[in-house]
Amino acid sequence: MAEQAYAEYGRHDYAQAVAFAREAIRQRPDVPELRLLLANALAARHSYAAASGALSDAIKAFGPLRPLVKRRAQIDALTAAAAKIVRAQPLPADALTGDAFAAAQGAYRAYAEKRYADAAQSAQQAIALRPDVLRLRLLLIDAASAAGNDLLAWQTDVQAVKQFGDSEDLRLRRTFIGNGLAPQASKRAFAAREAGDLSAAIAAGREAVAYAPDNTDYRVALFDKLATAGDWAGLEAAASDAIAYDDTAVLPYVFRAYARVAQQQTEQADADLEVVFRDHDETRATLNSARAIAADVWMAEDRTRQAVDRLTAVHPTGDDTDAFVAERLGRARRRLAAAHAAALTLAAARPIVDCENDPDFGESCDVWPADPGYAAGTCAGARERARRQASRLARCARSRRRGAR
Repeated sequence: MAEQAYAEYGRHDYAQAVAFAREAIRQRPDVPELRLLLANALAARHSYAAASGALSDAIKAFGPLRPLVKRRAQIDALTAAAAKIVRAQPLPADALTGDAFAAAQGAYRAYAEKRYADAAQSAQQAIALRPDVLRLRLLLIDAASAAGNDLLAWQTDVQAVKQFGDSEDLRLRRTFIGNGLAPQASKRAFAAREAGDLSAAIAAGREAVAYAPDNTDYRVALFDKLATAGDWAGLEAAASDAIAYDDTAVLPYVFRAYARVAQQQTEQADADLEVVFRDHDETRATLNSARAIAADVWMAEDRTRQAVDRLTAVHPTGDDTDAFVAERLGRARRRLAAAHAAALTLAAARPIVDCENDPDFGESCDVWPADPGYAAGTCAGARERARRQASRLARCARSRRRGAR
């Protein structure tokens, strides 16, 4: 049910996405991501009150999880913005006359009647005559998005920012429009990486992040591509951009620290790593992984004492990933006790980023601390996947031959 809901959402059939999402929630009411999917599908249909209500129900069930609270706030703000479009009246500074007035009036009427493609066409005519009126751009963005033309909506929003400056109205619209465009860019990034075209993968990865800056998976996937390319300045900039967007997430700090150590910026890197050991509203697995990565970076800098001091103060969380912290702490203590311990290289401390390509939403990534056996396991896994694929193709060919006979 969830896969069908995601697929319908990607095809802009939001009514079907809502129906499948509701059924998936009925079967699995314990999955917060399904509540977000339902809310996004309702919001895409401009059913903002229902979307906000669905998120309020989810918050009651799961508590104030940050993704749920943040999305509800965005939808509530978008509700107010959309209401302004429907009741918009000319202001003295941008009063419309003549053909511009007639085109705008037709656009507003078509929008109110849910003839969104007609509304977008009329809004474009009005904008051509009066490019100085921001509310006409907002109307075109909403109409194009509702008509399923996300690319036109996005381009209109970006052009409006260049001409009028950014605003909450424009940012809110970009959030929802970008969520529709980002998966395709992310899937292109994954495909390019698989094909060995790292430059194209990075370019598409940047595009996915620009469309959906609140998607951590897209950012992490870009971090990994930049690290693979050895573009440490680019990785530092990408991580800094993520921190500027949301300074409560810990993973951008460890990636920025890694990039800074690679550029011999040890003091700045140290400040990033210290952030990881503060209190954060993150999952236990994410915190344990980030802290283990921080310890690896410190040991690569031959600052093992700092790793021991920080890890000693970390209390077990009850998660399986407590083992990451315990293993690093034990290793760091052994290094301190050894008279001539071999230094850990920075390359050996590089975090593991394991991404899969979701057919509907693009790259989905897990981040783990370095593991010497990971590369061998990845190669073995790739060989096994290739073997299974070859076996499937062979069975398919045999089946076709039998059918031909």
